Amino acid sequence: MTSEDRIEKLEDRVDRLETSIASDLRRIFEKLETLSIEGAKNACPKPGACLNLGNDLEHLLRAHNATMLRVERLEIQLIALNQQKAWIMGAWAVVAVIASAIGALGGIIVANYLDKL
Repeated sequence: MTSEDRIEKLEDRVDRLETSIASDLRRIFEKLETLSIEGAKNACPKPGACLNLGNDLEHLLRAHNATMLRVERLEIQLIALNQQKAWIMGAWAVVAVIASAIGALGGIIVANYLDKL
């Protein structure tokens, strides 16, 4: 077998492999296309119904963002209100501690005064 015969056999083999690969790729692309067509039919059952899907989705996202911003502002207001309540409760706690200290001192003074009588 000469080198030319070997080269010829190798070229034939490469040609068969290329043909096989090309047919496999063609079948894969055909299956992908049928899957995408079936997917489009399932995703959009009425012809033309999905044309405005991008606009509807954009509208839904804007509405969702606006709602989330309102919720965020409400949460900020609730936090501010809770901070005010916390300050008021803290002030009342200070008043209660001072009143209990005055009451305890008053009780000690009265008891001490009564013991001397």
